[in-house]
Amino acid sequence: MTTDPGCYFHGEEPIPEGAYRVCGECWHCYPTEKDLLDTYNTELARVNQEPDSPVTNPDDIYFCPLCTHDW
Repeated sequence: MTTDPGCYFHGEEPIPEGAYRVCGECWHCYPTEKDLLDTYNTELARVNQEPDSPVTNPDDIYFCPLCTHDW
């Protein structure tokens, strides 16, 4: 049995059963849709350095907001 290497950005993090999404590149775990939306919108604001319209539908996020790897 193989295990994931843990989150590249945060070191080992437990991946809870039923997690909403896990990045296949950096292995960051988004336990819920809200976690993904919050991280994405935070990174969007940081990169743009100005408030933007937040994304409200997780299906509109096509990549990991931490490493930009496609799902």
